Amino acid sequence: MRKLHPAGADETLVDTGRWIRPGHAAETWTTHLDPDGRRIVRVETTAGDLWHVVLAPDGRPERLEARLVEAGPARDDAAGPAVVDVACTGFDDEVLIWRRGAEPASEAVAVPPGYRLLWPPLAGRAECLAAWLDRTPRQGPDAVMLLSVARRPAARGGLRFRPVKFTLRAEDAPHGARRIHLTTPGLPDAWAEVDAAGRLVRWAEGGAVAERGAAGP
Repeated sequence: MRKLHPAGADETLVDTGRWIRPGHAAETWTTHLDPDGRRIVRVETTAGDLWHVVLAPDGRPERLEARLVEAGPARDDAAGPAVVDVACTGFDDEVLIWRRGAEPASEAVAVPPGYRLLWPPLAGRAECLAAWLDRTPRQGPDAVMLLSVARRPAARGGLRFRPVKFTLRAEDAPHGARRIHLTTPGLPDAWAEVDAAGRLVRWAEGGAVAERGAAGP
C-alpha cells in the first residue's frame, strides 16, 4: 500500500482493511493512533488516489491531504495523468485549503462548531461519526454538521469543501447490527451499518452498497 506519509515510530496500528465498492473499485487503508490520542487514517484507492487525515481525539479533522490522479490528457504536454495535490487544515470555525495543480490555489471555508468530516474514502468515516454510530437504535433523530468533501475534476478544483447539515436516525439491523440513516435535502440518502462488534461494515448511498473486506496484499 502506498502512502502520502509513512507511519511514525510512535504510532500504533489499530485497524487495517479494504472497502469494496460496486463495480469492484476498492480502497485499502490503515488507521494508527498517536500518543496524544489522534487517529491517522491513510488510504490508497484502485484509481491511484492517496488520502491522509489526522483526527483529534474527539473526532474533529485537524489535517486532510490528498493526491488525486485524473485520467485523460495530461497537463503541460507531459506523459501520464494529471495530478492534483490538496491540503486542508481544520480549526474550530474554519478550514484553510491549499491546492497544487488546480484552482483556486487557496481558500477558506467557514464551519460551525462541532463539525465532523465526510470525505470521499469510506475508511475513516467510523472514527468521524463515532458519537452517532454508537447511538442506541430507536432513539429519536439527531442532527450533525459535516464538512462534506466531494471529488471533482481538476478543472473545478479537484475537491469541493462545504458544510452540510445531516439528519441521523438509528434503527436495528439483522444479527445484532445497527443501521444509521443519513439524510439531507439535495443529496442521495445514505446509511451506515455497524456490526455487533461495533465495526462499520457497510455503507450505502443512492442504493449502491459498499462492504468492508479483509486487508489486501
